[in-house]
Amino acid sequence: MNFRSALTVCLLGLAAAALAGSAALVFAAAAAILLLAFVSYARLHVFDGLEYARTLSRGVSAWGGEIEVTTTIVNRKWLPVIWLRVVDQWPAAVEPLRTVMRRSYKATYLLDQALTVRWYERVRRHYTGRCAERGVHRFGPASMEASDPFGMTGVADELAGSAQLIVLPKVLAVPQLELLLGRPLVGAPVRRSLARDRASFIGVRRYQSGDPLRAVNWRATARASTLQVNEWEPTTTAAVKLLLNTRVHEYVHEGTGADEIELLLVVAASLTVALGRLGWAVGLASNAYLSGQWGAIDIEPSSGSEAEILETLARVIALPPSTMNEVLRRELAADAGTTEYLVVTAGLHGGLAPQLARLREVAPTHVIYVGAVPEQARELIDWCIPADFDWREQDDLPLA
Repeated sequence: MNFRSALTVCLLGLAAAALAGSAALVFAAAAAILLLAFVSYARLHVFDGLEYARTLSRGVSAWGGEIEVTTTIVNRKWLPVIWLRVVDQWPAAVEPLRTVMRRSYKATYLLDQALTVRWYERVRRHYTGRCAERGVHRFGPASMEASDPFGMTGVADELAGSAQLIVLPKVLAVPQLELLLGRPLVGAPVRRSLARDRASFIGVRRYQSGDPLRAVNWRATARASTLQVNEWEPTTTAAVKLLLNTRVHEYVHEGTGADEIELLLVVAASLTVALGRLGWAVGLASNAYLSGQWGAIDIEPSSGSEAEILETLARVIALPPSTMNEVLRRELAADAGTTEYLVVTAGLHGGLAPQLARLREVAPTHVIYVGAVPEQARELIDWCIPADFDWREQDDLPLA
């Protein structure tokens, strides 16, 4: 029986008791009406002063790391909530630990809490989850369901708001990266010079074999009628820029290549951290799409940029992007000085091979290929990573 029907019965009972002249029946009917009035008031105001909040222990987490989610329910009124149920959306990418949660049709977990909140009481609960997937994940929204103090009626409400968690790609160790890049150990011969400080200009000199074309000073060349190049003081910080190609297949109908993209991101993240630890200024350019952003990814090399690059990689979504040609055109047109390049790719579609060859002519460039290397492009590839490499179970990145 709903509230309106119950109130109608009570009013009819009160009228019948008054006609019958029974004081006891009149009292009983009046008490029932007062009770229904109280229930109606409680039902209308059960969510007044009732607050629900979720707090994450951190907004950015490493892959495989644990986070703590704290839920807080506050009742800021004199009326207690005898029965309250809060159902909060929990992303499937964060595996709940030491807590049993059911799955929803949206492929998320449901954090289901049932409790009693007394007057002016604060209830705080803690839950732990393990970050099992890279990306941007959201907790919430939540819904609440409550009853009046007598459990006669229930009311529901939807709560707006969510909490965002960014899970970074897994970072693997890259053994002997300094040898692979030609960055010397103590006492080892230098294969290439360190980066130059563009603020410490010395002058111009004649072009020598091996000088990058970007260093050519065309005005001085015109005056001297021979190639002249700019010369700067060497700096202690070398610069390297990662060029990440997430176009796995040549045609869109072949699929997104989500597994290959995840491996590419792991490779890029691992190289970023390893290079930063070696003292390199690291940058990133890519044709990938980011969650909530459609602009080009272009982070210039700088010291301490690892955190920004890792968070950018975490936001990459597995959608087939445009070809890498535009990214390479920007780098070829830019005056990057002595910046070195590390190209990470799983394909050479859309005329990528000729542009890589051109990039090699103007700057030191290494290509890391994920998957089976095409025979016709073998001379462009420096290192290869097997496409079936299980990065989830390994700690080191194999560069063959």
